[in-house]
Amino acid sequence: MSGYILIALSLIALLTVLTGFTQPPQSDEGAGAHIFQLSIVAFVLMLLIFLGTADWKQPLRSARPLALSAAALVLAFVALYYLEHHQQLPPCGNQAAPQPPCAMDRPPKFSNMNFPAPVAVLGFLAGIAGLALSALATLTFLFVGKAQWTRWLAALVGAAAVVYFGLLFGFSLASREVTLTPGQEKYFCEIDCHLAYSVVASAEDLQRQLHVTLRTRFDPATTSPQRPQDAPLTPNPRQVLLIDNQGRSFAPVTTSGIPLTRSLTPGESYETELTFQLPADASQPRLLITSPGWEEHLLIGGENSIGHKKTFLAVR
Repeated sequence: MSGYILIALSLIALLTVLTGFTQPPQSDEGAGAHIFQLSIVAFVLMLLIFLGTADWKQPLRSARPLALSAAALVLAFVALYYLEHHQQLPPCGNQAAPQPPCAMDRPPKFSNMNFPAPVAVLGFLAGIAGLALSALATLTFLFVGKAQWTRWLAALVGAAAVVYFGLLFGFSLASREVTLTPGQEKYFCEIDCHLAYSVVASAEDLQRQLHVTLRTRFDPATTSPQRPQDAPLTPNPRQVLLIDNQGRSFAPVTTSGIPLTRSLTPGESYETELTFQLPADASQPRLLITSPGWEEHLLIGGENSIGHKKTFLAVR
């Protein structure tokens, strides 16, 4: 029974994404997005139940629901990525008349992810939980003398690792390097893509110190109508480096203004001045803002994942 539920949940996720192609672009998450997220959470929970109750004496039969549901989820994720990044908006007409979102209303967004952030985080957490449960199950099987079950579990964990790292490397290969002009914003997607960073000014003095003014903005268009407008959001830690044309990186020697870790409310922004000391042969400097942390290297579609290309901010 749990195998049929797995297939049903994966099909619900796929059909929910496909219905998005029949609707006009939305400025905020709707019911479909929440249904998709809930179906993924339910799928992860049901997967754990399935792994614990399946008849592994018949591995091919037990693996069939996994293969079908995995195929449906891969299609759902691919469709979701296309829907969020490549769906074409209709051209803007008479701006005086009410109309749905159009190309002028929603400029392209550049972010630190090329894969849906909530799904990437859920996948990472599911992987950690799966490894912990697999280790516990392995110890249990060895204790009761079920060596064959241990081998089947190892094969299952290996297959799951192949799928996960295949997606990790696949989205890294599909990424592209982008350099944003001053004023263009780079969004950071942890769960929701609320915070945007942009270079608003830069100046170089005679000592080759480059002073860069960085703006942090809480985009109110990314919040749900149910979210209190006075509820603050504290940014995660950020690493800021200046990269020159030779690939060398330089950390800021001084930072002034408002710290990058200060909380914001929707619609609020602040500016931070960063000073970099450049060598005489440095040219074409670009700012690279990333999120530190070992887990960032293992998030599917994350900018810090292995081989993933970066989104830079031009400083002039």
